[in-house]
Amino acid sequence: MFISYRCPFVVFLRSALIQLVEEYMEKGLGVVAISPNSVVVFPEDGPAEMQEEVEKYGYKFPYLYDETQEVTQAYAPLGTPDFFVFRKNEEQKFELAYHGQFDDARDHNPNKIPITGRDLRLALDAVLTGKPVDPHQKHSMGCAIQWHPHLIPKLYPKPKLEKDDTNLLWHA
Repeated sequence: MFISYRCPFVVFLRSALIQLVEEYMEKGLGVVAISPNSVVVFPEDGPAEMQEEVEKYGYKFPYLYDETQEVTQAYAPLGTPDFFVFRKNEEQKFELAYHGQFDDARDHNPNKIPITGRDLRLALDAVLTGKPVDPHQKHSMGCAIQWHPHLIPKLYPKPKLEKDDTNLLWHA
């Protein structure tokens, strides 16, 4: 999973996330959290502050810092939080089984949907019992990844428009 301890979306579900992770770790699930944000952009997202978070909330899973952002680029999370669940296939190689949200709860939701971890829980249960994971997975909603400034042109190149293509920008 990709999380940022400062992201309001992560803060909103932190307690439920920790509880869910501990529950599934007891069932043998391996869990790793990765902080993807650049300390060039946000110095407060560095390893020292992450360690304070681990100690304050008692994380029982590794919370890693992606200093080069190579891992983050490889997984391409949509933001924080974002969840990835892998299972071993017939060749005993890991394959992606789930990439999506924790659940439908949002701190700004007027319906006040409770935090349950439903979507992630269903995926984890399916993987642990050898059943297929529902292919209809909802994207996570959260905070944008803060990229190293030198990576932005590589990750988000400006489109090259032909002279005749400029009219397309203004037509519906």
